[in-house]
Amino acid sequence: MTREQVLADVGTAIGHLRAASSGRVAMVGLSMGGHIAYLAATAHDLDAVVVFYGGWLPTTEVPLGRPEPTLSRTAAITARVLFLVGEHDHIIPPNSQQEIRDALHGASVSHEFVVYPGVGHRFLDTDPDAAKHAWKRVQAFLTGPDHAEQLAHQAR
Repeated sequence: MTREQVLADVGTAIGHLRAASSGRVAMVGLSMGGHIAYLAATAHDLDAVVVFYGGWLPTTEVPLGRPEPTLSRTAAITARVLFLVGEHDHIIPPNSQQEIRDALHGASVSHEFVVYPGVGHRFLDTDPDAAKHAWKRVQAFLTGPDHAEQLAHQAR
């Protein structure tokens, strides 16, 4: 799929939700789906976006990252962003994690960037403790900023 196709499909889905009187619209994506969620936030009116280990954002390795890396579109994001990644993610190594952090911060995007120590890509499938904490964090994030802030201060 091309970037344009993905953005058109997501736009259609958001339009259906808005037409159904959905007050707030958020998107959650994992891995390539995380990339899609981040990309969607650069082009559509979303209230919140949760990215679980969204790969290839700073590169043009995948068609969604072309013609310029998706990360270069960060300044267009108006949604709150929760980015969750494993410390040892082979698809999002530490230098890429830092690039994503820097882009979100530099664009003044309201965001939380959470690195789970000792885990890799797909940690939802491989680490029950990290997965449990991550889903609690997602729920708090999507429920509202007050809940997310409380959870951010809890020890894992």
